[in-house]
Amino acid sequence: MLSEERRKKILELLADEKTMSVERLARSIFVSEPTIRRDLMQLAKEGSIKRTRGGASYVNPDLVDWPFSFRQKENIREKNEIARMAARLVQDGDTLFLDSGSTCFCLARELLEKKDLSILTYGVNNARILAENETFHAQITCGRYMPKRTSIYG
Repeated sequence: MLSEERRKKILELLADEKTMSVERLARSIFVSEPTIRRDLMQLAKEGSIKRTRGGASYVNPDLVDWPFSFRQKENIREKNEIARMAARLVQDGDTLFLDSGSTCFCLARELLEKKDLSILTYGVNNARILAENETFHAQITCGRYMPKRTSIYG
């Protein structure tokens, strides 16, 4: 099981149980306790869980800013469909703003077929994708994105 899959499973278990010990988590997903401890450290650093002595506690998902890597894999079919539909509304030469969310990331990929778009985003992942189209004028909110240098100035 990959680390992201394990961490997702840990979050699911904690959502059901609210609090679990390292030992119980390890038994539940058939991995070693040191592996669980490493995963819990990472999840705690991301703010997804709260570490307790010998285990972890669930954090209300409404209060969690889920990592992009998790959000990117959720409801992917729906996000891609939304992105395709939204991309049909964008014309060559348009100016738009893209949020940093995972659905807008899907939209950024769909927009690569367009020409001469001016795009402002605060999503670094979006800026990376948008840099693939040399006709785009992509800007990141903290400055001008230089696609050839993959750097930001200003």
